[in-house]
Amino acid sequence: LLAGLFHGSSLALDFKITEVVEVGPIYGGGLTEPAQWSPDGTKLAYFYDGQLIIADTLGKSSPVAKIDLPPHRFVWSSDSVIIVYQREQFTDSVDKKLSSLNRLISVNIETGEQALLEEFVNRVGDTYQKISHIFKGPYLTVEGNAYYYVQENYQAGRRPPEATIQMAPGLPPEKADLTRNYILRTAVPHSETLCATTDALYLVRADFKDSVRISNKFYGGYMGMPVSLSRDTTHIMFGGVIVRLADDKQIILDTLIKKFPMPEGTKVCGFGDESFNPIFTEVVFRLSCDDGHKYVFDRMGVFDYTTNQFVILDTLLKLSNCHSPVYAPDGKRIAFISEGVLYFLKRAVSDVENKD
Repeated sequence: LLAGLFHGSSLALDFKITEVVEVGPIYGGGLTEPAQWSPDGTKLAYFYDGQLIIADTLGKSSPVAKIDLPPHRFVWSSDSVIIVYQREQFTDSVDKKLSSLNRLISVNIETGEQALLEEFVNRVGDTYQKISHIFKGPYLTVEGNAYYYVQENYQAGRRPPEATIQMAPGLPPEKADLTRNYILRTAVPHSETLCATTDALYLVRADFKDSVRISNKFYGGYMGMPVSLSRDTTHIMFGGVIVRLADDKQIILDTLIKKFPMPEGTKVCGFGDESFNPIFTEVVFRLSCDDGHKYVFDRMGVFDYTTNQFVILDTLLKLSNCHSPVYAPDGKRIAFISEGVLYFLKRAVSDVENKD
């Protein structure tokens, strides 16, 4: 496993924008990662006006399915199927309590066909309710395969039973095999072969029967935000801190952004929407600044952690309040949102092999 996860070399690159493509208005809502590239990088999925919309590499888009509940999270499970978590709040007609309907569906973008995978109703704030079956997700394994958690006999107010992992339906056998998929965890769960611990970061096998320790010490993220892991599993990032796992060497981006003036009317800045380039030694992020009350100003940036090249993109793009950046699988395109409109940029790259 270790031989397959760790690599001896990587690629660094220069940043030069060659084209900015406007796709169209996008629904943000409570979505994490509002736009997502397909695994083959030829399609970009997003939501608007109650529709799931697919754009091609030229930015031409068309609706493929009507979505009847607000989307809150989604991932591609293949180049033609998307898994969507939907949630809608309502007042229960029986006990008059605020409740939420939680639903997980799959959508075939070629036919528009939808299939219900999971569903449960949760009474918000109720500490006595019992739910026979709940889910959480969808997510992607380290290998890029779609999955979600399921829990049986959930009871609010009590320690929940250990969740199990359900791989997305329709995956090929080699991608659906739990023994071939790993997830990043800050704690190893209880099982017959593993003891619960929070001493480090682990890649835990999806059947919870094996794990690989990938850090020298514990890293727990920042203010509830998840730890982002590089594709080669050699670096992590959280809250504007990049860590090389081999020796715990840290790069603190807060110290690098001081050369960039704060937007007028703001007092403090922080990092979010962080992700690693799938090909190159680079991260993209949202740099959000605010006045401590209501005014928020977002910018989007890129940092190469082998060359220490730091670029704020908004000025180069001649756009404002850029956020929610996400890399295409080729590492050369970035989708992002500016003022409620979805765009993606294309770039020319000069590859430089880095042996460090």
